[in-house]
Amino acid sequence: MLVTSLMICLSVLLPAKINRILNILVGVIMTTMLMFLAYSVGWYFYKMYAVVESILTMVIVWFAWKWPEESNV
Repeated sequence: MLVTSLMICLSVLLPAKINRILNILVGVIMTTMLMFLAYSVGWYFYKMYAVVESILTMVIVWFAWKWPEESNV
């Protein structure tokens, strides 16, 4: 929960280029950790939670990757 709260805060405070790089990096790391959690935890609730959250972090990475560059108008 701390990482996602920091991602929201830093998305507002940081410049777009740094924000894009951090969203991709943190999203890939979180997705990897959550997939490991989904594989290793025995409770089905945590498995479902890890799968849903990893899908959402993959969507964040995809949006950050495909987001258009800012133009200097």
